[in-house]
Amino acid sequence: MSVLVSKHDLANAVSDPYFSVRTLTGADGNAFKALRLQALENEGRFFAASYEDEKKLSDGQWRERCTPARDHCLVGIFKEDELIGATAAMKWDGDLGGRTALFRTSYIRPDDRGKGLSSLLFTSRILWAKRDGRFDSALLFHREGHWIGELLKHMGAREEPALRRPVQWANGETADAIWYRMNLG
Repeated sequence: MSVLVSKHDLANAVSDPYFSVRTLTGADGNAFKALRLQALENEGRFFAASYEDEKKLSDGQWRERCTPARDHCLVGIFKEDELIGATAAMKWDGDLGGRTALFRTSYIRPDDRGKGLSSLLFTSRILWAKRDGRFDSALLFHREGHWIGELLKHMGAREEPALRRPVQWANGETADAIWYRMNLG
């Protein structure tokens, strides 16, 4: 297992000593499935994937999603041994030169929000991209009107208006996806 955030970093970021952050593996497939389906069912308005489509995936597909590979990884936050949050980082297929990462799919259970954990997920994605060595920048997006946009700007991301486009979100509504680029250099 690859630990992306040290115990020292955790101690400085959150007050609860029972959290850990690490790369997910195939063995985490069922836990990730439960968390992801909870996110899609309860907060589908913020996701492009649908609960109905993802519920159809086999256990093997969930294990495969969680298996780290050169071009992607899923990172989880655990409270003791329970997965309470996750995020994804991957190579962006829209960059033919392969120098851009894509940060996606962040979710923390509502009961565990407000503890500084989202910054740990964000930092974990940056660390993955920097350790890989291929990426100069990362793209991120969110649904128009989501509060995360202000946090992204605060963390140094700049809006990419040319990438803005309407998306049909999992709840069936159409709203713009707002894209940002973050320099990783």
